[in-house]
Amino acid sequence: MKITLDNFLRAEVLEGATKKEPKDGIIKEVNLIAASDLAFPSDTDRYELTVEVDGESYTWLANKTSLKTFVTAWTDESDEWIDKTIQLYALDQNVKGEIKSVVYAKVK
Repeated sequence: MKITLDNFLRAEVLEGATKKEPKDGIIKEVNLIAASDLAFPSDTDRYELTVEVDGESYTWLANKTSLKTFVTAWTDESDEWIDKTIQLYALDQNVKGEIKSVVYAKVK
């Protein structure tokens, strides 16, 4: 039995997916989370997507780069994104002075 400690979409879930060799995911839900309800300090609200990868559902706080990609490809109405296939990958980046793997998406 697979033990799951949380359902957040992390680079490890993508099993080494890169921009050239991404992993497919399907957007299942989009919610706006108020900055005050986030588990970390933030001055801005964030969009939380439920994404299905390999039959498992994960929560992903999408970054602006990925959100802009979706808006350009589809529309700024997030209801239109539901059941769309996206391609996910991770990049190592400097985040507030620390190197972290950041999940990005592009459209198919």
